[in-house]
Amino acid sequence: MMSPIHLGPTVAARIVILVSGLLVCGWTLHKLRRRVLLVPLGSLFLSAGALLVSFAAFPGVFDRLAHVLGIDYPPVLYLAGLAVLLMLLTIQLAARVSVLDVRCRRLAQDLAIRDAQAGR
Repeated sequence: MMSPIHLGPTVAARIVILVSGLLVCGWTLHKLRRRVLLVPLGSLFLSAGALLVSFAAFPGVFDRLAHVLGIDYPPVLYLAGLAVLLMLLTIQLAARVSVLDVRCRRLAQDLAIRDAQAGR
C-alpha cells in the first residue's frame, strides 16, 4: 500500500507558523527582561518558539526527520513534540510548586514559633 503524498504546509500556513513562533519568542524575551517570567519557563517557551520558526523556515527537514523516525505522516511528529513540550512544562511547574510548598510550610512554622515566643 502506498503512503499518501505529503506536500508540506502551504505558504500561508508557513507564514502563520513563522509569525506565531516570532510572537512567542518576542513575548518570552519581553517577560524575561522585565523579570516577570522564570528562566526555566522562558527556556521552554523560547525552545517552542524556535521550533515553530525553524519548522516554518525548513519544513522539509521536519518531514525527512519524521520519515527517518518511522513516522509515515509528518504532522504526527509535530504533535508528539508538542506533547513532550507540555510534559516538560508540567514537570517543571510541579517541581516549582513543590519548592514553594516547602517554603510556605517553613515560613508558617517560623511564624508560629515567633508568635509562641512573643506570647510568653
